Amino acid sequence: MAQLCGLRLCGALLALLASLLLFRAEAADGERGVHDFCRVPKKVGRCRASFPRWWYNVTDGSCQQFVYGGCDGNKNNYMTKEDCLEKCAGVTENTIDELATRRNGADSAVPS
Repeated sequence: MAQLCGLRLCGALLALLASLLLFRAEAADGERGVHDFCRVPKKVGRCRASFPRWWYNVTDGSCQQFVYGGCDGNKNNYMTKEDCLEKCAGVTENTIDELATRRNGADSAVPS
């Protein structure tokens, strides 16, 4: 049987497929998943590396720098302040409830 692709090409295609599947799974989480990540506290992790990272502090609504140890972190961990703000700016402790209320039409005026 003829080989369908070389080792490098197959590896690259598998990596691309895995990336696309991961992106699709994260997108399926929708706003709720992203906002949930923004609401968890920073997690330095148990390893002893020293990576400068950013996390979203939902209490005061800002992105703050911290030192990440390199393992056992969480998704409230961004490479840049811009990434942090792009994902989390405006998220509050009540954001999920506010989004659900708006989607259910509770914020719209009801004619009397």
